[in-house]
Amino acid sequence: MKFCFETKELVDVYRSGTGKYPKEIIITFIKKVNSIDSARDERDLRNLKSNHFEKLKGYQNLYS
Repeated sequence: MKFCFETKELVDVYRSGTGKYPKEIIITFIKKVNSIDSARDERDLRNLKSNHFEKLKGYQNLYS
C-alpha cells in the first residue's frame, strides 16, 4: 500500500526508532506502518482485526 507521513517528525521516528514518544508507542507505530507497507491492498488491512475497521455509512467526496 502507498502511504505518506503527515510530518517530518513521524518520518524520523519511523526511520530511527527514537523520538519524544514513549518507546512502547514508537514500537507500536513502527509495527502498524510496517503492516500498512506490506499490505497488497485494503483487504489485507481489513483482515487485521486489531485495526478495528468499520464499514462507512454514507459517502462524501471531499475532493470534488
